[in-house]
Parts: sequence; structure tokens; C-alpha cells
Amino acid sequence: MSDPSADRMLEALSRPLLRLVKDLCGMQASFITVIDWNTQLQRVILVDADPELPLCEGAESAWSQSLCRHMFSQGIQHSDCMEQLFPDTPGVAMGIRSFIVLPVVHGEKTLGTLCAASQQRRPLDDATRQRLQLISEAISLQLHLTLELQQLRQEAASRQQQISDLKELADTDPLTGLLNRRGFARCWQQLQSEPSGRLAVMVIDIDHFKRINDQHGHERGDQALQLLAAALRTLSRQQDYLARLGGDEFVLAARDSNATGLASLAQRLQCYLQEHCAPGSAPIELSIGIADNTRQATDDLLRLADQALYQSKQQGRNRIQISPTPEA
Repeated sequence: MSDPSADRMLEALSRPLLRLVKDLCGMQASFITVIDWNTQLQRVILVDADPELPLCEGAESAWSQSLCRHMFSQGIQHSDCMEQLFPDTPGVAMGIRSFIVLPVVHGEKTLGTLCAASQQRRPLDDATRQRLQLISEAISLQLHLTLELQQLRQEAASRQQQISDLKELADTDPLTGLLNRRGFARCWQQLQSEPSGRLAVMVIDIDHFKRINDQHGHERGDQALQLLAAALRTLSRQQDYLARLGGDEFVLAARDSNATGLASLAQRLQCYLQEHCAPGSAPIELSIGIADNTRQATDDLLRLADQALYQSKQQGRNRIQISPTPEA
């Protein structure tokens, strides 16, 4: 994973050095590579090249085929007769006649290479070799710091993701994947802090849920809970909040909606459960209470929807009950 800010830092520090390498050696191109020893790939990360020598940043090649590796294996840092030494390499196929490669090293680890290339023959004197060595050491330090910075930021991002995952896990009901009571309480607090707008709440309870567990086993009960959760996901909107508050009690909070809209949703929910109930199993019936803030304070909606749910059960269950307005 690349870190743009770290890449920019490396570029700002190293591009002037690449230009200096070209000028010192009279080469057509200078470039820096990094080596991934796990994948055995070498990647060009920075290039300063004349148009006649097409070298591209981001280009990758297998380390086994790298001209740099061939040079290292022969103990050579510079040659101006590459076509004789390595005639079958891709670099020579590009017309490279002179090539310089210095390892970019930190401690005992080779991070990559500093290279220069030309299609003309370019000799190299001892003074230039010494200057190139100093430049290589400077780039080694820069590349090491860049890679370390990238790793630190990746680790920080990974830790942040782990924290986020743990928070999500703590707010999620493991059986249904919906918010749990804790997660819904946090979202509900956020809804209450927002500027006033239309808001409706639906509280849902599976009728005779204990009977389902007692007569058919807890696995069938869990399936009923999961089916209800799936139905809520299917029928609700993406911006709605869905939660399993505990046991067989569920809640849906909907912005920009009212009791009439949620009553229509509740009817579709009951139909969905009838259509998708497992063959031969008892139908899943729901008692539902609904309230909105058309004429009632947002703070009271959960209590009023809960009261409407209780009325639904008192009046025979398998019903949708809307909380009356204060004037009713």
C-alpha cells in the first residue's frame, strides 16, 4: 500500500539527486527501484530520463530477470559494454550500452537500487564513483525513512480499523447482524441531537415467541429472529436504523417518515413473513406499535411506540397499533 504523503517526501528529496546522477555520469536516465523480497519483484519508483530512453515509474519486473541482479551477481557496478556482458536481457534489448547500479541499503537489508543508463558508451572515473556512492547513501537513508513512515502509517491505519471493527462488534447483535440495544441507544441519541425533522419509530415483537422456542426448539426461534431481521433489511430504507433490542423485540427508526408510512411498512412486513415462512412451520405473527413526532416530542417516541405495542398485544396480538396524538 502506497502512502501519498511519504511518496511526495521521497520525491522531493530524491529527484534533485537523480538529476545530479545524470549530470555527473553523462547518462540519459537515472532511476531508483525498490525490491520486494517476498514477491521477488523489483519496481521503479522514481525516474529522470530523456525521451530516447523509455523508462516508466511504476514498472515492475521479476528480480530473477533484473539487469541489476545480473550486475550484482557478477560483482559489477558499472559497465559500458552491456551488450557483451548480458546480451539477452531486456535492458540491452532497449539499446542500453552503459549501466550503473548501486545497492540502496539500510543496515544489512538491500531496499532497492540506484541506477543510471545510456544508449551511448559512458566511462566512469574513480572520482565520479565516489560521488555516486555518497548519493547512494543519501538515497538509502531517504528510502529507509520513507518505507518506515509508510509502515508506521499502515500499522496506525490497521489499528484504527481494528478499533472501528471492535466498536462495530460491540454495537451489533451477533445473531441478526442488526444493531443491539447499545448500538441503537447511540444512534437514537444522535437522532435526538439533530435539528427537528420528521421522525417515526416502530417497535416490533414476535407473538408467542416463547411458545416457538418451547415447541420447536431454540434453533427454530433463532431462525424466526433471523427471518424478521432479513425482512426488515429488505423492506426498510438504507438510512433507517434497525435494531434488535433483546429477545424478540425489534425497533425501526425512520427519518423523513410518519406513522402512516410506517404502518404501510408494517403491513408489508407481516406479508413478507407469511410468504417466506418455512414450509410446514407455524406462521410468524407480529405485534407492532408505532409513533411519530408529528404532534409529539421526539424524546417521547420510544415510550409511546412501546405503549402502542402493549395495546396491540392487549387487543389480541398480530396487530399494528399507532400511538394516538395528545388531542385524540
